[in-house]
Amino acid sequence: MRKNWEQCKPNFYRDPQRSIRDPYVCSPCKCDHCGLVAGKCYCKSNVDGPNCDRCKNGFWEMRKEDPDGCRPCACNLIGTYGNEGCDKVTGKCTCKALVMGEQCDHCLQEHYGLSVDDPNGCKPCVCDTGGAYGNHCDSAEGMCRCRSNYSGRKMDISGHSSINIHLN
Repeated sequence: MRKNWEQCKPNFYRDPQRSIRDPYVCSPCKCDHCGLVAGKCYCKSNVDGPNCDRCKNGFWEMRKEDPDGCRPCACNLIGTYGNEGCDKVTGKCTCKALVMGEQCDHCLQEHYGLSVDDPNGCKPCVCDTGGAYGNHCDSAEGMCRCRSNYSGRKMDISGHSSINIHLN
């Protein structure tokens, strides 16, 4: 019976940097399951890295007994720093500068428009102090609360009213 010397034993891979004649051409895998060439690891669904040694973005708490490898974060990715989710060890959400909440899911007071594209997460409200009740605005659109006879998103457009008096 002829042995096949071109294949490595299970949990070993063929190092492409070594000659096929090198006695150490097969190197041990640094993960649970790796391919036969170049040592590419086959990671669990929520795990990443060349050695399957870290959770993917949006996941945390790597455990061998977890069939998916890591648990999903409870964070709103849009509101997290780097849109990466939570700390991969503690599961704590890391909010962008102008975002708040345990899950990084809403803007700070006086801010609006939670966005993945905004590096700070939200934009500041810009309400006209004469036409609006404070600098509080709608968290989605940024509309300010108007005083009487004012309009516009920032409440900076004054209304005109006139009284006609007729004398006989």
